[in-house]
Amino acid sequence: MSRLSKLLVAVAMLGMLLGCAISPEFYGWPTEGVLATPPVIEAYYAPQSVSPGRAWNLYLQAKDPDGDMLYIACMLDQTGYGPLDTTKIPLKGNDRAEFYGYVAMPTPAFDPIQAADISFTMAVLIRDQQGNTSQLIKLFFTLDGKPGQAVPSQWLAAANHHLGDIRVDPSLFTSSGVQGSHKGHD
Repeated sequence: MSRLSKLLVAVAMLGMLLGCAISPEFYGWPTEGVLATPPVIEAYYAPQSVSPGRAWNLYLQAKDPDGDMLYIACMLDQTGYGPLDTTKIPLKGNDRAEFYGYVAMPTPAFDPIQAADISFTMAVLIRDQQGNTSQLIKLFFTLDGKPGQAVPSQWLAAANHHLGDIRVDPSLFTSSGVQGSHKGHD
């Protein structure tokens, strides 16, 4: 092999190595021309009320054609008092491509009379590895003393697939708003 041929082969190999090392694909980054589709929440259900001391369950059906969903973000807001907490529930295995399941939020026990006026908004979205997000859904519910609502038949299979828990510090729930609120106090 001539000296010129060896030089050309070396330059070609160096170019391939450098091209690979600076390529976005090398680092797993999205590339131009690659269709990056966001996750889609296809259906959901949650009861409009829950008894204090019981879990409020949110049933979800979602999918991502790219199969790279990372987590479900749940942001809880107490009506009249503001945000309480945000939970990111990681998705694993086959759930990263699509799932049919539920997330649960335990609620603190209150006397039903104290809980009668406590209402919440839960905002939920799903984020994928490329930074895309699903549509935002907002669900409204109250704490009350009524018996729990039966899970609708179309969600019974989802009730067997627990995706995770929405963790909120129970001390944040109070019948008069967020703990530490001085509304009405000196």
